[in-house]
Parts: sequence; structure tokens; C-alpha cells
Amino acid sequence: MENRYFNAIEASQYLGIPIIELYRRTSSFEIPSYKFGGRLLYRKDQLSQLLSQKEEDELFDNQDLNKAA
Repeated sequence: MENRYFNAIEASQYLGIPIIELYRRTSSFEIPSYKFGGRLLYRKDQLSQLLSQKEEDELFDNQDLNKAA
């Protein structure tokens, strides 16, 4: 499997969040990053996992809301 790295702009676009939010989540270690040559880089496979987890969490949250109704 190819490990593709995104810069911050590409990562924020891939995740669909503003770049300032990406930096906030990076500094709080919610989003893994790597520093290389003074630049922050993000692995695509790790960002994909975050998106999958987010979708899964939203699915369970919606199911919980339906049960409460």
C-alpha cells in the first residue's frame, strides 16, 4: 500500500474542515501528523481511518437518537 502524504492544505480539504481546525486538532493530538523539514505532513491512510471512524460514530449517534424517540 502506498503511503501518500498530504500537506496541511490538502489534509484540510480531504477532511472537509477549515485549516485552522486542522491545526487545532493536530496540536491536541486528535489528528496525527509528522514534521519533516519544518513542515507538517499527514498520512492519507490515517486521515481515511479518522473519516471512517467519524462516519461510524455518527451512525451510532443517530441510532441512539432513534431509540430515544
